[in-house]
Amino acid sequence: MGNEEKKDFNAVLRDSKDMPKFQKITDAKSIEKYGGDRMYFATPIDYDMGKALSEMTLDELWKLFPVFLTPHNEQWTEYYNEMKEFLCSILSDYRIWRISHVGSTAIKGIWAKNIIDILIEIDSTENMDDISCIVECNGFIRMSSDTDRVSFNRGYTENGFDEKVYHLHLRRAGDNDELYFRDYLNEHSQAAKEYEQLKLDLWRQYEYNRDGYTEAKSDFVKKWTLEAKKAYAGRY
Repeated sequence: MGNEEKKDFNAVLRDSKDMPKFQKITDAKSIEKYGGDRMYFATPIDYDMGKALSEMTLDELWKLFPVFLTPHNEQWTEYYNEMKEFLCSILSDYRIWRISHVGSTAIKGIWAKNIIDILIEIDSTENMDDISCIVECNGFIRMSSDTDRVSFNRGYTENGFDEKVYHLHLRRAGDNDELYFRDYLNEHSQAAKEYEQLKLDLWRQYEYNRDGYTEAKSDFVKKWTLEAKKAYAGRY
């Protein structure tokens, strides 16, 4: 630290532009309870906890479900395996080509959002709507859909994230660029670390803007996906 001036932790929080606004404790009971009047507590985010998710504005949803990164957790693989077993059981009557763990939680050693991304590739002859209905009837919420792609999530509640959160991507067989990106970063540690640093740099900037966070990573993802598909041509 040298001769650098030491700052009170609460003062750093209070003055930080990256943190929510803080309010000082002034009432006698709280001062007695917390041992002084220099403790600061974040002002609660202003959203209505009584609302259903479907009734919330986009701004309210982003505040309830911010971008939040954590160190790599070995339990992510366990969470994926649990859900894969469940998905195999509910979709056993359909021609499923492959179920895969994708996204940052599938990349070894890097920080990531605590969300398990799963890619399901189905046969070209299967009815996408029929399978989507099965998935929806088993605890997933449909988020977006078109002819050959449907996205779902699970673990989003009116009180915030559940313990286990999933994003499910239903695709036709062969629509699987995420597999190439995952494999390349797992086999090229320098690229993985660069991706991790990019995510950490963007975290605070886009904490309450998931679309912006995803878009800001897109050039990196596209670059290394193309490189991976050259290196691993025909792997999938």
